[in-house]
Amino acid sequence: MIKSQKGFSKLELMISVLLLMGIVVFSVHVFEKQKLIVIKANQNIDIVDLMNQMRGTLSSPENCQATFNGQGRTLSPAFSGIVDIVKYRNSDVVEVEKFSTLLNDGVRYGESKIGIESYAIKEVMKIDRTLSKYEFLVTFDRGFNKLTETKSFPIYLKFGNEGTVVECSLGRIKTTSRVWKENESTLFYDGSVALNTPNILSTFNINKGIRFLKNDIKCGKDDVNDNGMISYSKSMNDLVICLEARWYSLLKKRGVAQ
Repeated sequence: MIKSQKGFSKLELMISVLLLMGIVVFSVHVFEKQKLIVIKANQNIDIVDLMNQMRGTLSSPENCQATFNGQGRTLSPAFSGIVDIVKYRNSDVVEVEKFSTLLNDGVRYGESKIGIESYAIKEVMKIDRTLSKYEFLVTFDRGFNKLTETKSFPIYLKFGNEGTVVECSLGRIKTTSRVWKENESTLFYDGSVALNTPNILSTFNINKGIRFLKNDIKCGKDDVNDNGMISYSKSMNDLVICLEARWYSLLKKRGVAQ
């Protein structure tokens, strides 16, 4: 076997070189892997910090309402119409801070330069006709290997008659129910009423029938407030309506005074 001047054969030199190259490649791979682990760990810290800041911002009813301004039910149960979480200086309308998405402003946050890819909400529980509990979803872009991470926290949204958000909170929104009130012998209710149905389609909505049993109801000459009353007349065997102190048939002789 041919030896080099230092006593190593060419084969031994080649093996040594290959081993050295393998060690270098392995070391680079380990270094890159350790680097990604460190980056991801720092990003995790920034994600937790950002989520806490978002919770703090949305815990203010004014900020929460400003964030969801203009949003409606047509975008639920999972919508991405939110482009920012908006923060205001106390009750002032001057904007001082917002958590923008990469698609909106391209902003990155924290030392690790984490990005917010998108916002969305997903309904998890319907509490009543206008109030639901949602998951507020925040998807983060880690900036390498197309890796994203989605975190969430609960949020409650209440919708008005026009279907837009009128109230939002991180804690449970208390539903206030109106009560029947008594004024001497009269019971009255300040609001819309639905009987046998949760859907209030008008001021007074009844699912099932209504039956008039009383026969002798006043339709007085001196009380114009009686106008518009509807009753059932046993003698006419018909529904009748009070108009200008006289009962008029509604079914058999429509519009004819009786």
